[in-house]
Formats: sequence, C-alpha cells, structure tokens
Amino acid sequence: MATLCHSVHTRASGKIDRRNAAAKVFCSTQMPPSQSTIKVVIIGATKEIGRMAIGAVSKARGMELAGAIDSQCIGLDAGEISGMEEALEIPVLNDLTMVLGSIAQSRATGVVVDFSEPSTVYDNVKQAAAFGLNSVVYVPKIELDTVTELSAFCEKASMGCLVAPTLSIGSVLLQQAAIQASFHYSNVEIMESRPNPSDLPSQDAIQIANNISDLGQIYNREDMDSDNPARGQILGEDGVRVHSMVLPGLASSTSINFSGPGEIYTLRHDVTNVQCLMPGLILAIRKVVRLKNLIYGLEKFLTLVGIFISNTKSKLDTIFDTVRKQSEKLKSRIRLEVGKMQKLALLLGRRRLRCNSATLRSFLGTVRGVRVRSGRIPGVAAAAAVGGGSRRSIAGLVFHIECWATPPLLAASDEWPQLLPGEFGGAAPAAAAAAKFCLL
Repeated sequence: MATLCHSVHTRASGKIDRRNAAAKVFCSTQMPPSQSTIKVVIIGATKEIGRMAIGAVSKARGMELAGAIDSQCIGLDAGEISGMEEALEIPVLNDLTMVLGSIAQSRATGVVVDFSEPSTVYDNVKQAAAFGLNSVVYVPKIELDTVTELSAFCEKASMGCLVAPTLSIGSVLLQQAAIQASFHYSNVEIMESRPNPSDLPSQDAIQIANNISDLGQIYNREDMDSDNPARGQILGEDGVRVHSMVLPGLASSTSINFSGPGEIYTLRHDVTNVQCLMPGLILAIRKVVRLKNLIYGLEKFLTLVGIFISNTKSKLDTIFDTVRKQSEKLKSRIRLEVGKMQKLALLLGRRRLRCNSATLRSFLGTVRGVRVRSGRIPGVAAAAAVGGGSRRSIAGLVFHIECWATPPLLAASDEWPQLLPGEFGGAAPAAAAAAKFCLL
C-alpha cells in the first residue's frame, strides 16, 4: 500500500492556496501483487545439463526448484549434485507422480523440464498435463512421430509444451540469420567441429540445412554432381554441403559460409560448455506457462522478424487479417481461398497441400512494388515482400509461410509461387522475409 500526502488550503472562492497548510489530501494506491513463483520439476536431474539447470532455476527470479527426478543418485540433495554451496533440501526422486501431485495440491504454476530419453517423453508430458503442468522438452534425438503425437495430445488437452531442438539462443540466432542470407547467396557450405565423432553430421548442421533448403534456391550449382569425398556431404536436394571435423579437446563450433560475387559472408557460433543452454531454458520456462498447444523450436519465443503464430486453426486467418488491416484497399482483393488453406492444420501427417498459384499471383500482381515468379519450392507455401512508394501500398510488410509439419515430415514437392521483392523506386526496402509459422 502506497500513500501520498500533500498539504493544501482552500480559499472561499474554492481555489487552492499552497501558502497556508490547513488541510491534507491523502491518496492511496494498492500496489499490484507480484507474479506467482513458477515451480519447476527437472527430469534427468543428474545429467550434466540437468545439474546445470538446477543451479540456473534456483537463481532465476520468479522460479524455484520443486522436484528433481532421476533413476540415479536417489536420495541425494539436488543442490549437492549440482555443486551449489548450500543444500536445497530437495532430494532426487524417481517418482514423478508424487512430485506433480504435491505441486497440484498447492495450486501453484508449474513447469516440467524434460531432459530424459526419447522413449519416455510422451508419457512424461502426458503425466504432467494430467496434473495441470506444461512442459519444456529438450531431447535432441526425439523422433518426429513422437512430436506429432505430442502435438495432437496437447491440442486436444489444451496444454502447452515446447519441444526445442536446441536451447541455445546463439544457435537459434545463427539459424535465423542463415535463413535471411539464403535469399541473397547461391553458394553455401556448413563447417562444424566437434570434440567427439558421435552423430555426425550434427543435429545443428542438419537443422540449418533443412532451414535454408526448400526456399527455391539451388546452391553450389557448379559442382552439385561432384562425388569427391573431400567436398563433404550433401544434405537435402538443394546442394547444401556440410564438412565435419573431429578433434579431441576441440570446442563445438558451427559456421555457415555464404559467397557471392566478390564477397564471403560467414556466420559462426562456438559453444564452450552446456551453460550456453541456460538462458534459453529460463526463457522457455517463462513463456511455456502461457501456451495452450505445442510449439516446435525456441525461435517462436524470440520474435526476431515478423509474426509468430502457434495456433494452427487460426494461423492463416490471422495472417490475412494483418494484411487487411494494413490497407483497406486490399480487402476486396484477397481471394486466397482461406477455407482450403486452413487445411494446413491437418498437415501433421503425410498429407499435401496445393496452393492456388494463379489466384495468389492474380491478387499480389495488383499490388504496387511486387514481382511474382513461379518456381518449384518443396514444402513452402509462399514468401512475399511487399512495398512501394505509394502510401496506400503495404510498405515494408513481409510474411513468409513455411510448411513445418514437424520438419521435415512434409516432403511434398509441389509447385508453389515464389514472391520476390520488387524495385521500390526510392521507397524503403521491405524487411527480410524471415517469419516462420510452425504447424504444430
């Protein structure tokens, strides 16, 4: 409770005289209550990332560790196994139900962080949802079929879940920058170094290759057919090459090298230890409590460029509403057959969607400053950059829709329209097309 006090004196005329203090006016305001603490349960607490997460959660503002689950070190204090100076008085248990029940009885907001194994992820998320807790899943080798099943379950139960291929914010920024660069360079190679030879090429390299593929660009055309082992491995069908180097004691590093006439553009991300995942984990815990469905990828919470929408049922309607709000003039021109496009929500399996290219090109062809070119872009619905000198045009509006039915489940190779930035005649260029819409 805050109280403000000021002395005033009123004249007969009703005006306030500040010279003589004869009366006091009090103003009271009720301060808003602080947000409730998020209780966090960590599954896989004795792993290296689990021990690091215990310390990060314990130090984070508005969070507290409520449970540490693992089949090893049972009975030991969570603070002790994480190397903290003081004990947390939270023992490591192998009973998730008991911990979840305790949080549910307290009616506190809770989040389950799962570092376990791919075979147990579905049951863990389902069990957490039964007690009203959302989940953050970081299991790099999780099967895409499992993600699809989790998405269907979360949609039906209206429970939130984040499945993150990586929790490193730096890695996410690297991938987003690579997507933007891929629109401007036709030569690219990925180089990575790892301290051990397991699982090469790495999941990071595969994810990057998937992200910059299927965008209508064919890379390294000059030697796409080369079978020389020294040229590295080609990932996907668009010519993205990856080179993996393994040296004991070498820090994990990933670099993406783009080249154009007279220049080389290099993006690089180095990892020294698992501590790099903690900022992303804390961000994920804070954001997942608001979700009512499943989100794939930490980038949906970063909002780097464009609009990120997670609700598949209203995804396209929201995009088109955004376009309508930008210009009343375009309301009558949107003829994209929204009903058919809403079938994107059904693309969690192996179904295909065909975009009406003629309709889309007819619509956008009437907008000043837009060039439309057709091309074969497997898995991509459309990428549009709109701008122009006219105030009535949608200057700077960019959206890019990519079919991500738990990538890369959607392996369709249909003919999609590719919309490229036009010559804007002195107007500010449109922003880079980088917004992604995950179908999960």
